[in-house]
Amino acid sequence: MRELAEQRDALLERLMARLRDDERVAAVWLSGSFGRTTADDWSDLDLHVAVRDESFAAWLGEREALLAGVGELLMVLPGPASERGEYQGVMFAGPVLLDLAVHPVSMAIRDTETLLLFERFTIPLREIGDLPDEARRSQLRNQVDFFWAMTPIAVKHAGRGNMHRAVMQVDLLGMTFVRIWRLLYEPERRDAGGLHWLQPERDAALIRRLPHLGEAIDFAGVLAAIGRMMDEMRVLNPSLEAAGVIIPYATIEEIYRFRDAVKWNESSRAE
Repeated sequence: MRELAEQRDALLERLMARLRDDERVAAVWLSGSFGRTTADDWSDLDLHVAVRDESFAAWLGEREALLAGVGELLMVLPGPASERGEYQGVMFAGPVLLDLAVHPVSMAIRDTETLLLFERFTIPLREIGDLPDEARRSQLRNQVDFFWAMTPIAVKHAGRGNMHRAVMQVDLLGMTFVRIWRLLYEPERRDAGGLHWLQPERDAALIRRLPHLGEAIDFAGVLAAIGRMMDEMRVLNPSLEAAGVIIPYATIEEIYRFRDAVKWNESSRAE
């Protein structure tokens, strides 16, 4: 993996040399794990290029030749296009993965958790405005209801022995918990809701609350992870109520009883 990371870094260096020499390029930055300062040897490149508006169409036409000039291209996958830009997934030999977003400079906006590589023109940062109390309360209630609606589904998958789907459901519960936490305690970061946005130092308190599955994925471990998420959600109830959220206590107790019944059923079968 260290060798792959060195190939990735060398490819980025070659690409940046080309981009800096191109006067049509207004700015370049990285998002993803590099932008969040959580990158490691496994991390891919999420590269954003802002191009002068008058040169945008011509630059796109030369994009693939530019990529072929910095590394051995294995695959280029077209992504969505919008007024804010065009996207591609690119695989170089290694394999080194690059997600490339190209923006007309007039439409370019840079997220706060990004790594600016160079800038000829200032790209505005995305502003996260204040969230009115009613909107915050509504979003919290929706996320709380969604969490508790998804929990028995996770328990069912574990009870059936469908560990793949159960683990996916645990991941969904974790992402929902993060969104609720952000809305409660860090509304200015409410867009950073995914598990991949977590930063070891900045989000240490939040990370400690999330379950971590071991190497062996089995019924006991997955059910324990689900139970951990349920318990952590209940810890948030006072803060949620202070924010004006109505807690579905009867539903929660029913889900706990269901979890316990599934756990007892499995232990009885094992005996």
